[in-house]
Parts: sequence; structure tokens; C-alpha cells
Amino acid sequence: MSKVPLEQVQDKPEVKEEIKPREIEQDLLGIGENIEYHRVADFMEVDYSERQDPDLASRIDTIYRWGQETAGSEDRIEALMAIKNLTKSMGITDKGKEKIKKLYKWIKLDTTRKRVEREMELLK
Repeated sequence: MSKVPLEQVQDKPEVKEEIKPREIEQDLLGIGENIEYHRVADFMEVDYSERQDPDLASRIDTIYRWGQETAGSEDRIEALMAIKNLTKSMGITDKGKEKIKKLYKWIKLDTTRKRVEREMELLK
């Protein structure tokens, strides 16, 4: 009786193409399965059912980007701390949509003010 090498007896598994994880769009925090979006929405106390609204997601993204810019860091915790400080300084006690509405309005006005100040500097 002759011996057959084990390699010849076992079926070799087919080598499948490596599955790459889905790339998450970085321009907008996004809706759905983007964990960063849900972490920020949790921080702002937004109800899960309201998170699917694209307008609300866009506002959350704007607020979050402002937090990153103000903190001078892309670190989520630093950005959320900047947002929390703004919330405290404004005296906002609302949650969810109302909180986002007030923060968004302030941030848009602040951004516009800064832009106008830069334009005024050009005129000097």
C-alpha cells in the first residue's frame, strides 16, 4: 500500500477575492450605517427615527464640522467638547431637533459674521 500525500487528498479551498470594507463618504457624516454620524446624533440627543431626515443630517454635519474647526482638531471628542461649550454659553437646554436648530442658526450667523469681517479687512 502506497501513501498518498495529504495535499493531494484534501480539497484545496478556492481563493476568493478579498472583500474590502465599504468606504464611508467623508464629506457628509451621512445617514444609515455611519457610526460617527450616530455617535454625534446621540451626543445631540436626536431620536433615532429623526436621524433619517437628510436636512437634519446636513445640519448635524455643519455643526460637527464647526466643532472640528473651532477645536482645531479632527478628533471627535475635541469637536464635541467645542459644541458642548457653545451649548453651555448659549444656555441651550433643549434636546434633539430644537437644540440642533438653535446651534445651526448661531453657527450660520457666526460664519457669516466672520466672512463679512474678512471682506471688511480687504477694504482697508
